[in-house]
Amino acid sequence: MLADDPLGVQREKLTEPPPSSYHAAFEAISCDPNNELVVVEDHDGSVVAVLQITYMPHITYQGGWRAAIEGVRVASHMRGSGGSKNLFAWAIARASARGCHVVQLTTDKQR
Repeated sequence: MLADDPLGVQREKLTEPPPSSYHAAFEAISCDPNNELVVVEDHDGSVVAVLQITYMPHITYQGGWRAAIEGVRVASHMRGSGGSKNLFAWAIARASARGCHVVQLTTDKQR
């Protein structure tokens, strides 16, 4: 799914097995309590969306926390269906539940 768009296909590697760098990143993210990889499955168990949320302490908001949402991908057949709105609503609620005062979305400037 990371390479299923014009930008991703330029920067991701679709090989079998995947490059070890993907495994190393997954391991680092999964060991960090301030990072979450979110996978959304359809009713049949197929993956239809993914994103990463990173929680960060900041000096603003009296030492409050903020969340960065990035790596958002939605399966091509699901784009435009409104599911992304629900995904972002869920991610924002998740960040709020973790005490975040700010949620920011990172995206490639070409998007």
